[in-house]
Amino acid sequence: MTTSTEGGALDPRVVQGTGALIAPVFDHRRRRNGMWVEIASSSDQAGTIAELLRDHLREKPPEWLFLHDHTGHLRPYLPLDLPLAPPCEQILVRPAAVPAPTKPPPEGLLCGVRGTHKELAGVSGCNWLVVTDAAGPVGATPALADGLAGWQECQPLADLGWEGFLLTGNQRPGGKQPKADQIALTRLLGLVTSDADTDELESLFKSQPRLAFDLLNLVNSPALNLRTPATNFRHAITLLGRRQLQRWLQLLMFTRQTSKGEVNILLWHSAFRGRLMERIGQYLNWSAELSDRAFMTGVFSLIDVLLDESLATLLEPLALAEDILAALVKQQGPLGDLLALAQAIELRDMDRLCNLSHNFSFNVLTLMQLQLETLFWVESFSSPAGD
Repeated sequence: MTTSTEGGALDPRVVQGTGALIAPVFDHRRRRNGMWVEIASSSDQAGTIAELLRDHLREKPPEWLFLHDHTGHLRPYLPLDLPLAPPCEQILVRPAAVPAPTKPPPEGLLCGVRGTHKELAGVSGCNWLVVTDAAGPVGATPALADGLAGWQECQPLADLGWEGFLLTGNQRPGGKQPKADQIALTRLLGLVTSDADTDELESLFKSQPRLAFDLLNLVNSPALNLRTPATNFRHAITLLGRRQLQRWLQLLMFTRQTSKGEVNILLWHSAFRGRLMERIGQYLNWSAELSDRAFMTGVFSLIDVLLDESLATLLEPLALAEDILAALVKQQGPLGDLLALAQAIELRDMDRLCNLSHNFSFNVLTLMQLQLETLFWVESFSSPAGD
């Protein structure tokens, strides 16, 4: 099944599959320098999977591309035919329990081995170690720390020479309290969802000038592609309308960056969840309104992490639709099912992802393409800003 939506046409090369997940890989400076791609597929799908990855990554290849192929069918199609500049290290990852192939990898394809410190102790001849219980200093082989919950766990490892970080959870930065403008933004979202007067919205923004500045920056970003740039808050409302304004306010809550181009991890997870859930809703031919609510569900699913407050308390003043509340608080209903699928991708739980994908009648290509589209969409508006 293929469909054309406002988010872009899905790839027509549809075959039956089991599961695919994509995750960002960050370097020691908190920049998204790499990509983790995990595949479980049949042999007749591998060539099409390789084509899809090549087509999406050709214009902007990552510095590191980690490929974890559960079934081994992708190997004959590697390395992907990507531009030589900028260079992209393509690393085929195997579990430590799986013996090394008898044949050396083709030119341009590196070897990675994934496991615990103990399992990797006797491994030699590989280019990368993917360590699932990362701790202590690293040796001569570049190492990727896998499975950390937040950047506060990564920083000590970065100081010890670890190259990359693959996160599977979300943590509020340790020791930091919610900022005043984040709290004000929550109030503003409550006003927008309750359809308050523009004068009331503008009054709140006048008390938070940085929020007004950040909103205009976000509204005028390439992701929105407005023909006429917004010059003030009232102009932004006129150009966007309340529906789009609400969406961008949701994202604004998570777009706090640092001054050195470091990625806010919460931005990645919340924006990725929201956009992926929206695109899945579009693929399933949901109405525009329901797809919008899928987006809102994904973005708000991490608001408690951001503001360090219970989810129920934070959601109470926002006047959200009942199906959004059911998904966020109880993970029930169609939106709750979509949220569970997004979380399975984030946690890289392939078994659960395959089961949930089957419930939605997804194939591996559809799921991979939606994730690739989502990842590049997040990057289209996540340019650095002051902290």
